[in-house]
Amino acid sequence: ARFHGRSTKSGAAAANHLADEDVLIAVALSDKSGDVRGAAVRRIKNDETLALIARKDAQASVRLAAVETMSEQAVLEELATGDADVKIRVAAVRKLVDQSVLATVVRSDRSSEVRDAALERITDAAMLADLVSNAKEGIRAQVVRKMTNAQALANVIRTDPSPAVRCIAIEQVRDTELCEEIARNDKSPDVRRAAVGKLSDSKILGDISEKDADPSVCAAATERIRLLKEGQ
Repeated sequence: ARFHGRSTKSGAAAANHLADEDVLIAVALSDKSGDVRGAAVRRIKNDETLALIARKDAQASVRLAAVETMSEQAVLEELATGDADVKIRVAAVRKLVDQSVLATVVRSDRSSEVRDAALERITDAAMLADLVSNAKEGIRAQVVRKMTNAQALANVIRTDPSPAVRCIAIEQVRDTELCEEIARNDKSPDVRRAAVGKLSDSKILGDISEKDADPSVCAAATERIRLLKEGQ
């Protein structure tokens, strides 16, 4: 492939130094070399052209360059939720700002890489709380690791049907009264053990070590007392 008589490599370098938007667009749309088209794409500011290339270019790397360069949220949303290429969806998700669209991607995308990228972009506490109430177990576990709201975490600990998710939530809280409540009352021995690990009152731990119906919880409480005595 040639660009003004140059090799692909030098053609891409030449595209990097073009300043005229119309020339850049012409190169991005018509050059035979994907490297040259990609170099031109990264210098284009016109979102309409970038959207066309992101949707239509025959080479994935050029489409990716267009997605990474554009700022048009409507097109990014379209690509994030509908493109067949995982790398394109990830790149689009990383530029999205609409929290509800990102939540939709977390709930529905078939790729864990895309879902993870979307979850990283969600900062709205209400949206995280909604996800943790209405998503699959694996997603709820990831969401809980992002949560900082004590009331929302307490709700997860008390109501989530998954012991694994409740255990993760317990690791996120510092409320000793809540941890005592869970250590004494949760139906799952795994969750009670996790709560025991957050307690520091030897009297409460001693009571649990004597009364819990599960030997592993009793042992965890006894071990916790020993560690506290040793100053750990």
